[in-house]
Parts: sequence; structure tokens; C-alpha cells
Amino acid sequence: MLQISGSRSGGYSDAAGALCVRPGCAQKSYDGRPNHFCTRRCRESTLAAARAQGVTCLREGCQEPPWNGQPGYFCSLDCRAASRSTADAFAQVSPEKFKELE
Repeated sequence: MLQISGSRSGGYSDAAGALCVRPGCAQKSYDGRPNHFCTRRCRESTLAAARAQGVTCLREGCQEPPWNGQPGYFCSLDCRAASRSTADAFAQVSPEKFKELE
């Protein structure tokens, strides 16, 4: 059963609560919501492991580990926004202008 939490963030959780986002961790996330860690220690160990494995943010040039330590994710909302704005800038070039620039 899905219930709306009374938190200011307005997040959703099921009656049992979601598990920590770290693979292999069986603890409930700190706030019972999906895609959250159970503790800061769990988050920090996940990011340290990602650094050791060379897993980096999806944004080109950023060397930070992704927020969840998994490949294919951004490290922060700022990186995600910067990546989108860069993609938007490329998307705004017309095919004619692109040929002109080649």
C-alpha cells in the first residue's frame, strides 16, 4: 500500500519503507524513501568504492563519483543540469549551421 508521508519533501514510501540504495545493503533508507542511503557511513563507503574503481560522473570532464556509486549516473543535480544545458546548446544548432561549421 502506498502512503503519502507527512514530510516537507512530500516523498512517497510504502508501508515497509524502501531499502538503502547501496547494492547489498539490507537496511531501510534513512527516510523510508527509495533511492536514498541508510546512513552517511553507507553513502561514504559507496562513494569511496566508486572512486577506487574509477567510476565517475556521467558529465564529461567531471571526476567525482556518481551520487549512488553506480556507472551511468551524475554526481549531483548541478552536473546533471550542466550536462543538459550543454546538450541543449548543441541541439540548438541547425543542420545548415552544422554543415557550415564542418
